[in-house]
Amino acid sequence: MSPGSDSPRVLRNRIPSYSMIEIEKKFHLKPGDEERLLDGATFVKDVKNTDTYWDTGDYRLSTTDHWLRQRNGAWELKVPLHEIGHHKHVVEQYHELETEAEIREKLGVQGAGSLEEDLRAAGFAPFATIITSRRKYTKEGFNIDLDLADYGYGLCEIEYMIPDDGDKEAAARAVVAFAERAGLTYSNTILGKLLEYIRRFRPDHFKAIQDAGVVWQTNET
Repeated sequence: MSPGSDSPRVLRNRIPSYSMIEIEKKFHLKPGDEERLLDGATFVKDVKNTDTYWDTGDYRLSTTDHWLRQRNGAWELKVPLHEIGHHKHVVEQYHELETEAEIREKLGVQGAGSLEEDLRAAGFAPFATIITSRRKYTKEGFNIDLDLADYGYGLCEIEYMIPDDGDKEAAARAVVAFAERAGLTYSNTILGKLLEYIRRFRPDHFKAIQDAGVVWQTNET
């Protein structure tokens, strides 16, 4: 299959049986924010992640808010559970597929080779590699990740994990309320590490994502 083909096999609509999903919000930290946020938090570990992201030549994954990556060599596919467009949820909601069998089924990629070989044969290719230094904390049941990407972009991500049949809207409100209690300011204009990378270094790709309604903001400083 060529990158520009319109095969319906990509992104099949069948939804697998989920167990847990993540509710996540991103923040830029102002002076003093980190100290307040981490007051009473438990340090978990330092992590260095090398993420290589894949897509087709016509951006079939990213323009539907699906994100395929190799994290430290292991495959993951983030599948959106939120509405795409200007009225999407305040907090993004994803389920992560972490087995090659699940990823093959979702993308409609079969074959006798390795997953990488079969992805390339189906028109997928890597388009970005980002190395991130991450400090992980927990506080009040929330996961806090403080990230610094190798291209100079810093970000705080706050996550809450719930069962797939849990109240997603309530969890979304809980993430925002937790952040606000720590004095963080909510904004829907903050891009994640990959989208900011695409905005800076792949403007045509970023425009395609904007045109698809996956993101409409540019970013904050």
